[in-house]
Amino acid sequence: MALNASYPPETSMYISLCDENNDETQKGMSSVIDFKHLIDTAPDMMKLPPEFVLPLSANPFSVSYAEIPVIDLSRLAESSESRISTVKAISSACELWGFFRIGSAISEGLGLDNGYIKKSFGKGFQILAANYYPPCPEPEKTLGLAAHSDHGALTILMQNCVNGLQVKHNDQWVAVDHVPGTFVVNIGDYLEILSNGKYKSVEHRATVNAQKTTISVAVGHGPELSTVIGPATQLVHPTKEIQYQPTVYKDYIRLQQTTTIRGKTALQAIRTSK
Repeated sequence: MALNASYPPETSMYISLCDENNDETQKGMSSVIDFKHLIDTAPDMMKLPPEFVLPLSANPFSVSYAEIPVIDLSRLAESSESRISTVKAISSACELWGFFRIGSAISEGLGLDNGYIKKSFGKGFQILAANYYPPCPEPEKTLGLAAHSDHGALTILMQNCVNGLQVKHNDQWVAVDHVPGTFVVNIGDYLEILSNGKYKSVEHRATVNAQKTTISVAVGHGPELSTVIGPATQLVHPTKEIQYQPTVYKDYIRLQQTTTIRGKTALQAIRTSK
């Protein structure tokens, strides 16, 4: 009997039953070998090709777990003391995390008039994105959505009760556990620019799950496209010089969407000191 060296040795049990000198046997033997090879290699079809595997440093399972700020907005309507503490909590979340569960009074936290940010929107610009990530057999080797920051002021995010959101905090990726009955509000680049760097847009990414489908719906809010975005004049002074070059919002979105390296590279591109 002759073995085909391109197939694993265990296929020999099929070959040994055949007469290699018979043409019909040869045809049947070839079919058997091909079928056996297909069965043996089928598990490999469920593995990600090497070119799609993330480097170890980007492994979505290399995360820490921390106490994520959850803010009760109902306290904004209570006594002045409760309102002040809630505004401070929102301001702290914007500075330290770049996101919080849901919130308002951001202008007040910056020391601006309550309606400042709303007025800066003009007619506004809104975008909706729905993301669907089916189960992935090797979730540690890929991402649903690469690391990035949002270009607008706020992005309201709703999830289907399956964890997947991760945010970068103190140069570490932090997994965000879903809390039923809440929305997540991400701070975008526009708020970092308007606040002259006091508030931080959050760099975030989406992971996939081995058993469950992950669905998220994000609604981004920003100024109208023709708006020239830049730091609020009240937040620029001798001890805090202007941190970002004024730019047309539409041009900033184009810059962010065309960059080949994600993260917060677009924001860095318009910084006055790099």
